[in-house]
Amino acid sequence: MNRLASRILPLSRDGADIKCFEGTYGAYEEYCKGAAQRLDTECAEQSLRTGKEEYLRTKKETAQKRKKLQDIQRITEEIKKTEARLTEVEAELFGEASSDYIRAAALDEERHALEAVLYELYEKEEGQ
Repeated sequence: MNRLASRILPLSRDGADIKCFEGTYGAYEEYCKGAAQRLDTECAEQSLRTGKEEYLRTKKETAQKRKKLQDIQRITEEIKKTEARLTEVEAELFGEASSDYIRAAALDEERHALEAVLYELYEKEEGQ
């Protein structure tokens, strides 16, 4: 067969594509084996890339979830501290400072500022 064939015209599986191979049948068989090995190598490399991409995507999602959880915990702690300070200010405002109008005015300003901060923290907490 190697002596007779000098050009081979293989058809694709669906018959729509015809290629021309110049050479003997033995050379054509070697070419096909090499093509199959290249295809196997490409599939393996694609599989590795896909696995790596999946790992990186999962890693990124996990990091985002962890960051979001840390943000929620941080905001919750800030809310607790702000509410505690607001309770202290109100207790002092309506207790000892009720007769000292200068101290009461300063505490009232601080109370309004704390309420504004607390409102922003509540909005952040709801947004998470």
